Amino acid sequence: GPLTLSWLAGFRFFQVQDVLAFSSLAGTVPPGATFGFNGGASQLGLNVAANNDIYGAQIGGKADWHLLPRVRMSVVKKFMIGGNAITNTSTMASGGGITATFPGGAPVQVHSTASTFSYLGQLDLGLAWDVTANWSLCFGYRLVGVGNIAAADQSWPPLVTGPASLSHIDATGGTLVNGGFAGFEGRY
Repeated sequence: GPLTLSWLAGFRFFQVQDVLAFSSLAGTVPPGATFGFNGGASQLGLNVAANNDIYGAQIGGKADWHLLPRVRMSVVKKFMIGGNAITNTSTMASGGGITATFPGGAPVQVHSTASTFSYLGQLDLGLAWDVTANWSLCFGYRLVGVGNIAAADQSWPPLVTGPASLSHIDATGGTLVNGGFAGFEGRY
């Protein structure tokens, strides 16, 4: 018939990276500032980078509507829940790239880790051309929503007072990723 329905199940890996960078204006770091730069600095930069590696089980469904004998429109829905291995790196440096130090000499460079469960939903709308019985070319639009992840702006410290102030990871964020896709499919 003109409509084909399929179920999908499998394993998936999905990675979300988020970086937030702040730079002061040149000449705005006062002499004798709290952070040391081995010779002073006139500019200061703080970077927070959050990385989410999500692994887990995925289920879904696919509906193909055959418009022509070799052309079909596809709708694919997928849902995933999995473990999220989070890493967060916060660094502070001068405009010249020299790492800042806390009072006492410890570098302002903190690497933190956490883990949680995250979830993902995906919706694809596309067209496919069946070149042969086993090969197809496709293109379309994809929307992916990811929840329970760490984002750089959520881990941004209100005050930088020591290594502990940069080690906080907040994994309650979410994001939407969307855009076009193109590819091929092989069936056997």
